Amino acid sequence: MLECHQGLVSKLSRYVPNLIAMHCVAHREALAIVDACKGFPCISYVGKIANKVYSWINASNVRHWHFQKLLQEMNLQVLEVLQIHEMRWLARGNMMVCLVKLLPAILTFWKSKAPMWYEKLCIFKVLFCIHLLANVLLELDGLNKNFQRESIDITSFSTSIEVCLNSLKKKFLGDIFAKSTTYLKLFIEKAQMGYLKHVNENGEEYTHTLLYVSMPSKDKNEMAKDFVLKVIDCINERFPHMYFFNANKLFSPMYYPSEEDERDRKSIIWLSRLLTRIGNHVINANRCEKELKAFVDTLYYECEGMNFKDAWRVFSNTSHWQETFPNLLKLWQILLVLPISSVPCERGFSKQNIIKIDRRQHLKVGTLDKLMRISMLRPSCDLIDWKRIYDIWKK
Repeated sequence: MLECHQGLVSKLSRYVPNLIAMHCVAHREALAIVDACKGFPCISYVGKIANKVYSWINASNVRHWHFQKLLQEMNLQVLEVLQIHEMRWLARGNMMVCLVKLLPAILTFWKSKAPMWYEKLCIFKVLFCIHLLANVLLELDGLNKNFQRESIDITSFSTSIEVCLNSLKKKFLGDIFAKSTTYLKLFIEKAQMGYLKHVNENGEEYTHTLLYVSMPSKDKNEMAKDFVLKVIDCINERFPHMYFFNANKLFSPMYYPSEEDERDRKSIIWLSRLLTRIGNHVINANRCEKELKAFVDTLYYECEGMNFKDAWRVFSNTSHWQETFPNLLKLWQILLVLPISSVPCERGFSKQNIIKIDRRQHLKVGTLDKLMRISMLRPSCDLIDWKRIYDIWKK
């Protein structure tokens, strides 16, 4: 939809030059990882390995049953192997974490059932990249889930992104590499002896010797640091209008400085940035600037400490303020309805693509619509009357 030349937005902009376009923030953040992986073949290879695990185990009911049985024997949490799908970006972090948790069982399973793939998975650098990607995605997954909330505060976006990026820098770019990481640090410690070992509750050991194959690239730590730096750069590139999110603090008294001079200075900057992004075709910039001083003072004292949406509920219900600040209230309304996060829409696209690709190669529009509705609105399995279904099938 946002493709530079052929996307819907670019085509509409030719006829509506003043169109305000917003790309879903959760999707933008997820695409940053896709951008970063392009320059690191070993990281991209992790996705192929993960999908091979998924396809190999799930291609056979017998294999799937034996794998679930092995998980119980190894006292591992019984989890399903998830597929890494380009369209399922909303759950990519969960997929990698699930893969890491299942690695001891996958290695044990492949050791006897798929020796060729077992040898590939035992390569130290491949396992290193799996744990690295799982940790990076774990950090970004928290940010992505924050962006997926039904009610999100636009003024908190920049802070959330900054906290996430600082966490990545602290864990991977500081003096101690992989400091406080959930999975990578533990893997490095376990791999120091040249093998990985898992012991179940009965004391049975499952040991896997690591293979140190020469792979063309930098030292693993340097490669990991370069990858994290690339992730940070890609996130910054995907959010070029961070100033716009910050400028929404004009309508959130909780961010107002207590000093009047500083409050006036910041409000002027915030309004200028909002008008630059929204444009003059909808809002009268001169009238907004005239209303600004009295508006900020009123908002500061009457809605002290309130956030973006709470302040609107109070302010918009007072007719006197509506008459006094019509232009700034109009700007506020525009910001409230901007589709900053369109996760339900993106989730629908994911469902549509999975149905088209995995279920059928060719679908009529009507059939696709029915499958979409069933997949998104179906009841829980616990609520299904299986006996009645069986009786219908029997007849």
